[in-house]
Amino acid sequence: MPIAVAVRFRRGGRAYYFDPGDLPLKKNDAVIAQTSRGQEFGKVVLGKSEVSEEKIGGPLKPIIRLATAEDLERVKANSEREHEALRQCQEAVHRHNLPMKVISSEYTFDRSRLVFHFSAEGRVDFRGLVRELASMFRTRIELRQIGVRDEAKMLGGYGTCGRALCCASFLHGFDPVAIRMAKDQGLSLNPSKISGACGRLMCCLRYEHETYLQCRCDLPKEGTWVRTPRGTGQVRGLNILARNVVVRLSGEQTVEFPVSEIEVLDGPPSPAEEQPQRRAAVEQAQGAAEARTGPATIPSAAPTEAPLAGAAQPNERRRRSSRSSRRRRRSKSPTEKGAGAPSGPPERKAEGASSDGQKETRPAPPEAEGTITVYRRSRRRRNRRTRKDKGPQSPPESKEQE
Repeated sequence: MPIAVAVRFRRGGRAYYFDPGDLPLKKNDAVIAQTSRGQEFGKVVLGKSEVSEEKIGGPLKPIIRLATAEDLERVKANSEREHEALRQCQEAVHRHNLPMKVISSEYTFDRSRLVFHFSAEGRVDFRGLVRELASMFRTRIELRQIGVRDEAKMLGGYGTCGRALCCASFLHGFDPVAIRMAKDQGLSLNPSKISGACGRLMCCLRYEHETYLQCRCDLPKEGTWVRTPRGTGQVRGLNILARNVVVRLSGEQTVEFPVSEIEVLDGPPSPAEEQPQRRAAVEQAQGAAEARTGPATIPSAAPTEAPLAGAAQPNERRRRSSRSSRRRRRSKSPTEKGAGAPSGPPERKAEGASSDGQKETRPAPPEAEGTITVYRRSRRRRNRRTRKDKGPQSPPESKEQE
């Protein structure tokens, strides 16, 4: 395996491998290296060591020399020029009215190239801007479009944890982060709580994802039926770090149990199996209540005689009498309500008069055949109505009373 050193050119940037040659290099040494963009100033982050060719990914470029005092002065002068170049580029973008945001500018060590980084929502036609910047700085100009994560990495800042952003402090690349990682860790899916300064999912969601997956492998899934010391129930949540299971019991009560105290079932329990467990849970709850408040005491009272079997209670006798009285009132006809009223049908007077000079009376016509008497079961129970069958009915014959 070849011997190489790792050099980093920007704070929080990626480290690249170079051939150290015969130079005595160690960690934190300032060096001048030959890159594809020209000579660059950087610092050694990994001393001489054997590195596999897979990590190198190509032929090693050499380290030119250790940085001298003159090199450090030139680096400082380049940094001052970068601030002025950034300001002038932002003014030129405003003049050309381009939908882009210039974030940073960077000079190479030998000033042979000036690189501007910008962010935009889509593609931008900046050919006119490049020509103006090239005539202004008299060097080669490069404009590179970056994403929101790279923008946060270059600008820096602080996260919700109170520490410097991971991407700006120690992360060298961006690993993919999915919303599934937040679900596996039981975090809130509120975007404002799981998003970083860049507006994307926080990179730290990936740090402990594998650990959470290992802890969840022997825990039951949500919705699984389990048997607990207090009866059967259904899993409603998991406390992964504490290795506890939140179970909803049959009485709509949610209790948290250690995973060692539960038993996973194939499906919901049968009613015959669930009833003894529910009774045991009730007895256990009553025993716990008595242990906290003491046994319940019942005040002594004089013995009372038990009613005889089959004897009606006062309330029952009152209900029976009211029902019988209503039944009698319904069975009576309108003429039977008065005392001494005849039981026959009511009579009506005829238009003519009898031989003795008195008016004759005729009996009331009987009700037609097929008459149905319907009783309304409502608040006015005494009302009744008569509903006659459909079809022609013959009028009743009137007879004179002898």
